[in-house]
Amino acid sequence: MKRVFAIALAAMIWFSGCVSMTAAANDGRTGDSDSQTPASDAQVFFSRTNVTVSSWTVSAVQCKKLTEPGIRGYGFYSRAGSELGRITRSNVHGAGTPYANTVQGWLDAFNDYRALPREKKAAAGEAVIPVDTAQFAQELIDLTNRLRREAGLSELQPMEELSQVALIRVKEYAQDTTLGHMRPDGTTGMELAAQYSSRGGAAENLSWNRTTPQKALDAWMESEGHRKNILNPDLVAIGTACIEKDGALYWCQTFIY
Repeated sequence: MKRVFAIALAAMIWFSGCVSMTAAANDGRTGDSDSQTPASDAQVFFSRTNVTVSSWTVSAVQCKKLTEPGIRGYGFYSRAGSELGRITRSNVHGAGTPYANTVQGWLDAFNDYRALPREKKAAAGEAVIPVDTAQFAQELIDLTNRLRREAGLSELQPMEELSQVALIRVKEYAQDTTLGHMRPDGTTGMELAAQYSSRGGAAENLSWNRTTPQKALDAWMESEGHRKNILNPDLVAIGTACIEKDGALYWCQTFIY
């Protein structure tokens, strides 16, 4: 890995508008780690940062930008949302280490820095509450219709076919969030849903890293485009899906006219 990656990472951290990031689906490592142990690799990776560790036994599965006044950096968090540590300088040193300049790379490095197995997703001794994603999907429909009622709009009819579309779409989105509303084959999620519309029209909302249906809906309502979909008076039916991948929840709402 060349020094340019470290430079790119510094720019990515301080100038990107991303507030919250979650581990990607892939491992995110590059290069050959045979020459060093993971712990020493991680020490090199963080040699130009200020690292604070508050827990040495809980695996980090999430990385978020710190929002405290006057502090620039990123925090590492457990599946339950507890802060496990943080870095407060951006210029990580990737040269000579197997860590990619990605969020997954930072998570791998932080876990290895604390000598934790990369595949360990739950903390030793930490209770992990199973997520009922099917129930979350239903709650998302109920909450959406409540918002529409409060706005004086008709409720959307739940439609199993649209929920199947939403499930396809949320799985695609979880594999690569950069695709947005595009599908791997170059078509759009709206095109997939529109086949169930007598008018040939559809809409779609996607989200990730929201821990409850209410938080997912709140985030959409703070975005003009997503809010217009939810409160569109011309929409007639809805399908939803929620899945869990690598400790993060991914959400999809699919609508038709």
